[in-house]
Amino acid sequence: MKETAGRPILQTMAEISESFKQLNITYEGILEVIDYNQYVHLFENVPDFRQKCKIVYELPDLLMMIFMVVILRGKESYLGIADQIEGRQKLFRDYGLIKGNAIPSHDTIRRILSLLNSDSLYEETLAGFYRYLKSLEKQFQKSGQYSHLAVDGKEMRGSGRADDTASPARNRAHLNIYDSGTMTCICCEPIDEKENEIPVSQRLLAGMNLKKVIVTADALHCQRKTCDIIHQNKGLYVFTVKENQELLDQEINTRFDKYANQISTYEREGRTIQIYHLPKGYCVDGFTGMKCFARMKSRKCRNGCERRFISNSTDDELICSAIESRWLIEDGFHREKDALFCEDGVTATDKNALHNIALLNNLAFQLFHLYQAISGKEFRKARVAFEIDPLECISQILGVMNSEEITDKLKKELKKH
Repeated sequence: MKETAGRPILQTMAEISESFKQLNITYEGILEVIDYNQYVHLFENVPDFRQKCKIVYELPDLLMMIFMVVILRGKESYLGIADQIEGRQKLFRDYGLIKGNAIPSHDTIRRILSLLNSDSLYEETLAGFYRYLKSLEKQFQKSGQYSHLAVDGKEMRGSGRADDTASPARNRAHLNIYDSGTMTCICCEPIDEKENEIPVSQRLLAGMNLKKVIVTADALHCQRKTCDIIHQNKGLYVFTVKENQELLDQEINTRFDKYANQISTYEREGRTIQIYHLPKGYCVDGFTGMKCFARMKSRKCRNGCERRFISNSTDDELICSAIESRWLIEDGFHREKDALFCEDGVTATDKNALHNIALLNNLAFQLFHLYQAISGKEFRKARVAFEIDPLECISQILGVMNSEEITDKLKKELKKH
């Protein structure tokens, strides 16, 4: 049965931004329902692993200072973070984060990032914002609409050590699962040195309810087991096919050449997408649920390029949308993280510290875009506002989230869309 077409992939941040403009709630209106200094701590509920008798700085204070340095892009090393905190100590004193004469040392920062529980950091920060955004998404989600999850790995290119050094090591990497509609990295899992992205993605996807979700990934993830996991968890997939599945790649080309009269063609901006629906009884060769092949020819690069795909969906519009959205994780999320937070410049080597740095970068990325949606500013202006006064921007976000009145108005407006 063909899925309902229409607006198949949700763009939650865009809907929130449009609805907030219609509400015309000013910053002054938000300030009426919040205590400005109440929100200096994003990290109040993150468990502290340290012995209380040895604590000089409270964990929420330390994490907030590190996070502000992340926003200000001064964190290529633990020493770099410490130098930024010392150089900006007047700002941090004004916020009440530095008390007395002691300034956090680079050893303190290294210890915090190396020993902090990453799961707790995610659950007490990113997960809360994500749940809020999904609660808003429910207000305008209609039958046939899908959330989009993009899967891709990302190296932290400064984290390795060359072969001619005393301790050679390859760059540390994480497997990210990105909800493009809410602009949230919902999974950020370290990839161990003795494995690759494939088993990590399979473990993560196996634990998800993927109903009304479409998953995209590059050709590395076009694996029978991965397709089976997504299909069994009630999700849809659109995977790129390359030489790693040589016979499947050849079969797609053969089908498009042989059955040209059975192909549907869709013109998009700079792209032509063709879709061929497999005949009933076709042997899917272990790719569970596979129902169609797709081929995309792009005119956006000088020499053009062609990509081939498989999917277990029968909705042409949904498949086209997924093909167009598949690079949001690499060209959007990953590229912006490198540009905004210099993630590739981080020179730490500790696995857990790098994981926590990646999570803080993910949090900053999400808050930038959430602030942009609430404020109605262009992204570059939202970024500047965050760099000038992070506390004010965070206060606006949390003021909206913690105001039942504003949230109720926002939900009512979203229902109209």
